[in-house]
Amino acid sequence: MTKIKNFLKYTLTKPLLLITIIAITLASTYMLKPSVNPMTVVLTDKNNNKTTLKNYINNKPIIINFWASWCEHCQNEVSIFNTFYSKHSDIKLITIQVDDDYNQAFKKAKYPIFHAAKYGNAMMSSFGNSTGALPYTIFLDENGKVKEAILGEATLDDLETSLVKIK
Repeated sequence: MTKIKNFLKYTLTKPLLLITIIAITLASTYMLKPSVNPMTVVLTDKNNNKTTLKNYINNKPIIINFWASWCEHCQNEVSIFNTFYSKHSDIKLITIQVDDDYNQAFKKAKYPIFHAAKYGNAMMSSFGNSTGALPYTIFLDENGKVKEAILGEATLDDLETSLVKIK
């Protein structure tokens, strides 16, 4: 009987330990994002000027779009945001790049573009996008609280409809 107990003990313990290790590894890799205060992350513009969201917002509503140069849907949004920004120049709108490569499409942008260095994905996660999918657009009130979010390519109608939630 002792041999059977020992056999079961070792036979069941090792796989459970292995499953536990795998689960912890997967959770730490895919589910647990680094925590940052998105308001204090240093952002750099194309002229190497630095700011933070806290300074930039200055207690006013803002629209923030997260993008990457390799993202086709992000590139499609440039003209949409240009049109929106020309109609609503009184609204603060910025885009935050989460990769390191400027693309030709973004050189046509008529709105502020910032780079978040290695913190772009963590900022998105802090604002509710735990998947890291792009593009991601958020609408913050004057207190920096997310009032609306668009995951995926936004249309002009999406932007107009969401705008009323922060005005």
